[in-house]
Amino acid sequence: DLHFGHNLVANTRGYSNTVDMDNDIAIQWRKQVAPNDRVIFLGDLTVNASKVDYALGLIDKLPGEKVLITGNHDPVAPQHKKCFASYPEWSKHFSVILPFAHKKLSGNDVLLSHYPYAKYGDGPERAGARYEQYRLPDLGLPLIHGHTHAKNRAYDRSLHVGWDAWGRLVSQTEVIDWLECLNSNADT
Repeated sequence: DLHFGHNLVANTRGYSNTVDMDNDIAIQWRKQVAPNDRVIFLGDLTVNASKVDYALGLIDKLPGEKVLITGNHDPVAPQHKKCFASYPEWSKHFSVILPFAHKKLSGNDVLLSHYPYAKYGDGPERAGARYEQYRLPDLGLPLIHGHTHAKNRAYDRSLHVGWDAWGRLVSQTEVIDWLECLNSNADT
């Protein structure tokens, strides 16, 4: 949930303008990501179509291979009527674009989605779950997500890796540590 160029999100994060927020995100990204690293980005690159060229230009300047799991603000997401028209341009900037993914990390199956499970809604600050038809069903697998803009990180079998919760990118090592903690709690 980088939300490049999004005034409301910049203000919520304590910035007086989007340029300062976007620059801080880029600085932090460059500290954490090497050119050969893969970054799995869980959606909401920006706020709307008017900011897409700006946001894609910023993402291109950042190191690493970028994989996109689409969010509700990404025009290339399947819930948007013009997603097919957006795909050729977005595919120039991301090596893979998916609505969700299933990965194995350190022997653990995990799901990746922009959205949390529906039962969680849109986070503690928002009632209800928008976009329920695009959310994965909770069938027992751990889920890594963004979307909520909440400060909480881990709850149940879910890990919220949004910028608002961490103020930086979340490393694969941190995700594996969380998964191991989940497994040890399940064993007791």
